[in-house]
This record gives sequence, C-alpha cells and structure tokens, in this order.
Amino acid sequence: MSGGDDAAENPVGGPAPARIDQSDLAALFGRVRWRTAVGGASLVVAALLVVVALVAPQWLFKGEANAGLVPLFDGFVGVAIVLVGLSTVAGVGYGLWNGGPVLAYAMPTLPWLIGGATAGGSALTVDAALALSGGAAAATASTYSVHRVAGRLTSVTEAGLALATGGTVVAAVALWRVRAVAGGYASTGLQVATALLAVTMVTLVLQVVFTLDDVGDQQS
Repeated sequence: MSGGDDAAENPVGGPAPARIDQSDLAALFGRVRWRTAVGGASLVVAALLVVVALVAPQWLFKGEANAGLVPLFDGFVGVAIVLVGLSTVAGVGYGLWNGGPVLAYAMPTLPWLIGGATAGGSALTVDAALALSGGAAAATASTYSVHRVAGRLTSVTEAGLALATGGTVVAAVALWRVRAVAGGYASTGLQVATALLAVTMVTLVLQVVFTLDDVGDQQS
C-alpha cells in the first residue's frame, strides 16, 4: 500500500519542474495526505505537551492546596520531555516515510521554539543543539526520500537540499556556541548532538553529489 501511495504521488520520469507549483508546495510537507496528517498531528501533540509542561506549574501549584498533585505532574513532565526528545527520531522517521522536508524539519525544532517562546526566550542550550541537529537530520532524510521516490531532480528536492544545508549550518554554529559555555553535565547531550550532526553532514554531502550527478544525466 505504501509503495502504491508513493508511486501515485511521485511519477518517475519527465523534465524537472522549473518552479514550485501548488502540488510541490504540498509535497514540501509530505507525499501522501494521510501520512502528512499523521505527522502534523504528532507535531501538534508534542508542541502542546511542551506548553502544558511549562505553563501549568505557574497556576496549578500556587500555595499548598494542590501540593499532593506535584508527583503526578512531575511524572507528566518527565513523559513530555521524553516524547519531545523522541521528536528527533520521529522527524527522521517521518522524512524517510513520507518525504516532506519542511514538516520533517519542524518536528524536532518547533517544540523547542514553542517552549522557548512560552518560557520567554530560546536560549542556546543543549536542548537547542539537539533540536537543531535533529531538524537538520530530519530534513536530510526527507530529501533523500523525495529524491529516491521521484527518481529525478525535482523542485522539492532542491528546496529540501536548501533547507537541510541551511539547517546543518545553523545546527553546527549552535553546537559550537553551546560547547563553549556548557558544563560537564551537558556532555552526553552534546556528544549525541555532535554524532547526529556528523552523520547528517556526511549524508548531506552524498546527497548533493548524487543530485549533481542526476543533473548531469538530465542535461545530457
């Protein structure tokens, strides 16, 4: 079924489009509509979990009237943190499953941005390095998926490469700045972000090489 969905959404052959049209705009978020809906719903859930985890303590636990609920809420916050942390895995998985570089990139990064906005600012922390590295990895994975299914260079592939490249540069700068100020407590998170970004860079370079090779084939 998934192969049929991919084939229906991405016919192979024909010249590369000169610009992004309406169907290409939709493909920036995903190849198949129901898969895109699943990815969008998971992103909304992750964002809501972040907002609840940050906002609820400000009004729910004023005074000691609801002190007995603190352990329950701590457990909820722990689950929320784990789920948001898994958004990187979800972003990469979604990108490989349904393409959509924009939505794939947003899955790891948007919850962090919303959390920062809710808290009053998005500081460069280990969370930022992980989120941005995850976004770059997700965009790269989705671009690979788009190119693999289409079998040729498309405007969505070009947009995905641009997003993945820009995201990788931003993640590298953020990681460099975080490493300069973070303490020893952040070493594990920084190691994960560094490894993820290194794999992303290698994959992105290979993707660019393959894309340039396809451009040469199309022009010949």
